[in-house]
Amino acid sequence: MDNITQEQLLTIVKHCIGNPENQWIEFKQNYHWYEELWQNISAISNSLSMLRKTDWYIIYGIDPERYIPTWTTFNPNKEKWKWAEDLKPRLMRMLWGFWDFDFHELNYDWYNLVIVRIWCAQWKPTIFNKSVYIRNESYTKPISSHPHLESKLWESILMSSFDREIAMTRVTVDNLYELIDWEWYCQIMWYDPVSKEHALEKLTQDELIVHRDGLYDITNACALLFAADLDVFWLKYKSPRVITYRWKNKLHAINDIKWVKWYAIAFQGLLNYVITQIPKIETIEWQRTTEVTYPKVALREFIANAIIHQDLRISWTEVLIEIYDDRIEISNPWVPLIEIDRFIDHPPKSRNELIADFMRRANICERRWSGVDRALQSISKTKLPNPKMEQDADFTRITLYRVNPLSKLTNDEKIQAIYWHCVLDYVVEGEAMTNESVCDRFWIEKQNSATASRFIKLAKESWKIKPFDPNSNTRKHAKYIPFWAT
Repeated sequence: MDNITQEQLLTIVKHCIGNPENQWIEFKQNYHWYEELWQNISAISNSLSMLRKTDWYIIYGIDPERYIPTWTTFNPNKEKWKWAEDLKPRLMRMLWGFWDFDFHELNYDWYNLVIVRIWCAQWKPTIFNKSVYIRNESYTKPISSHPHLESKLWESILMSSFDREIAMTRVTVDNLYELIDWEWYCQIMWYDPVSKEHALEKLTQDELIVHRDGLYDITNACALLFAADLDVFWLKYKSPRVITYRWKNKLHAINDIKWVKWYAIAFQGLLNYVITQIPKIETIEWQRTTEVTYPKVALREFIANAIIHQDLRISWTEVLIEIYDDRIEISNPWVPLIEIDRFIDHPPKSRNELIADFMRRANICERRWSGVDRALQSISKTKLPNPKMEQDADFTRITLYRVNPLSKLTNDEKIQAIYWHCVLDYVVEGEAMTNESVCDRFWIEKQNSATASRFIKLAKESWKIKPFDPNSNTRKHAKYIPFWAT
């Protein structure tokens, strides 16, 4: 929750004076009784979630019939509940599942106004006295009397998208131009002309900012993609982190860099920095050259996927890239929406659709779900070991290896290596896997093809692959496809 200034409150009130109430502004002349306020807060908080809005204002001191300021006697600092308890702590304890609200006092043309700023319900409805309230037009009602609204409320809460939620509210247009790098936004989105006015129009059309009551709300997606300085926003801890180690363990860190730039433009710089940190191979043909030990395509795709598909709701975690002498580990806070085994063939799913869309439009990633295909194909062509893909309760990790001899692979790693090779053959090449293709992929000499056969047998017994022709009795020329293929 961010703070709101007197100047911002004044802008809101000026915008409201003379206009009727709308979906997120309500007028009251005076405070009547605490239970009415409790019910209204519950109803407004829940309605905000359904409307995909961040906050709502009850303005005391405005005539709800004529929409003009009047004098209010409501003083939230002096208003007491039973046993002389302050009003706000009591309200917070009576509202189960509620996030927060604030009282603000404002002097407007010598009229004393009190503004209650209410925040939307998050993750669960706001409940008062064991009941959920909702706004039905201009009335506060128990949601039990409107079953269709109850299902809509739960759908809104469960399907809420983090990247469309608000990172900063009630920003003036001048402050907006300072907070968002609007010039880069126009350039990377190919918007012409590059001007403040055009940027403001396009940011609104692209749903990256929301215009309300003369001020602007900045979405999480806008902040993460185009913030001039991510440290200004509470999302700054979502910046990627790169740690370079001296050897094969975490004991000696050489560099530890927190990438504080925003995603859309800084991605290429992040990728270039990672490339400078990994070991190089020097070759001499016509001239002395150095080559990166990992395919740039694989680095690009796996890092981009980690950024785009992270679960941004997990607090105080970031995309972590750890560079060792023999491997690179790319970790991000998320549990995949699809099974790891189906990363290549399954249609794309993303928690952060708005961010994914703009990263695609900025040519940083694509949404055809061919990124993992290209990454694995580039690794296969360079004969590097297959990456290790693993997940835990709250993270996913991709490990890229420089060297990982077959003799040192565990049985599980051998099975995964055969499986991904089979998937690439089937999806990318349109062919079935054979003993010969396994020998070629893993540098197994033909006279040792029995080794490939043992690997294939392990994968087959683990139900990761299956015979292309289940009725065939030949073993020498047998063909295999992934377990999910038809």
